[in-house]
Amino acid sequence: MVTGREILWDFGQIGVRLIAWLIGVPLLVLTILRIVAEDRLWLVGMWATFAPYCFVPAIPILILTILFKTWRSTLLLVITFLAAGLWLGPVLLQRTGTASVVEGNPPLRFVTYTPDRAFAVYDDFRQWSEGAEADVIVVQDFRLMNGRGMIARMAGEFPSISWKFPTWRSSSGNLILSRYPILEQTVVVNGGDATGSTFITRALLAVNDQTLAVYNVDLARSYSSNRPRFVFNGLDSIINRYLTGYDANARNAGLDQLLAEVAQETQPYVVLGNFGFTPMHSAYGRLAGVMNEAHREVGYGMALNWPLGLGGGIPPVAQFDYIWHSREQVQTASVVLGARLESRRLPLGADLYLLPVDPPN
Repeated sequence: MVTGREILWDFGQIGVRLIAWLIGVPLLVLTILRIVAEDRLWLVGMWATFAPYCFVPAIPILILTILFKTWRSTLLLVITFLAAGLWLGPVLLQRTGTASVVEGNPPLRFVTYTPDRAFAVYDDFRQWSEGAEADVIVVQDFRLMNGRGMIARMAGEFPSISWKFPTWRSSSGNLILSRYPILEQTVVVNGGDATGSTFITRALLAVNDQTLAVYNVDLARSYSSNRPRFVFNGLDSIINRYLTGYDANARNAGLDQLLAEVAQETQPYVVLGNFGFTPMHSAYGRLAGVMNEAHREVGYGMALNWPLGLGGGIPPVAQFDYIWHSREQVQTASVVLGARLESRRLPLGADLYLLPVDPPN
C-alpha cells in the first residue's frame, strides 16, 4: 500500500525535476552561446548584462535536487554552474596589480560621470564634487548651455578646464576638469559613421614632472535607435530600449577605434567614461587584454552604477562606467562610487598612483 508520504515524495521529485530542467537548460544554453557566439546574438548580449543574477534561483533548486535525489537534474545544474564558473569566475574575481607604490607618492583621484541630458543642470554634481577631492573629472554628454554656471563655480578649484563637442552634435560633448595643466585636448573618435554616436577625446596632462594621457570615452549606446522589438509596460523608456532593442554593433565599432588609438599611445594613460557594456560582455575582455580596470585591481564583483530608474528602491544592477589604465607606471589604490545625482548612473572614482619613470642607467 502506498502511503501519503510516498505520494508526496513522488510529487516532490516530479516538481523539483521539472523546475530544475526549466531553469537549468535555458541557463546552460545561454551560457554556451555566450562563450561560443559572444555578443553576436542580441538576446545573448542583452542577457549577459544581468547573467549573474539569473543563476541565483538555481542555487536552492540544486539543493532540492540533492535532497530529493533527482540525480540527473543535479548533474544538469552542476554542469551549468561549472560552465558559468569558467565564464564568470575570471570576470568577477580580483586581479591583483603588479606595480609597486612608491612611498611619498600621493595618488590622483579620477572621477567619471555621465549625466542625463534631460536633467543636466549639474547643481547636484557640482555640490557633490566639491567634497569628492577629485584631481581630474571627466563628464560625457556634457551640455555647455546648462553647465556654464557649474564651470564658473569650479574654475577656482580646477584651473584647467577644456571641452570638445562632436561635429554631428553641437549641443553636448566631453568635458575635463583638472587640477593639473592640460597641455592639449584632441578628438580621436568623432562618431557619425559606423561607430554611431561614439565620441572620444584625448587630453595630455602635466602631472608634476610627467605627462599623462587621459581618454574621455563615450561609446555608442548598446541599443538601436529604431523602435524596440517589444515593450515592457511600466519600465523606463531607455531601459525598455536596452532590454528589447539591444544592438552592440556601433558600440563595438567605437571600441575598435579606441583600441587602435591606445595601441599607438606613447605615454602612460587613463581611459575612463561610459562604455555601455558590463564585465560579462566580450567587449570587456578585449579591453582587459591590453589594460587594467581599476575596480578589478582592488575589489571583487562589479562597481554597480546603472540603472537608477527602476523604481521601488531597487539598487543599481550593472556596471557601465569604468576607469582603465596602462599596465606600466599606473596602479590603482582604491575605487569609490559617488552619490545618486541627476542621472541614471552613479559617478565612479578611483585613486591611481602615477609611478615615476626609472632614470636611465
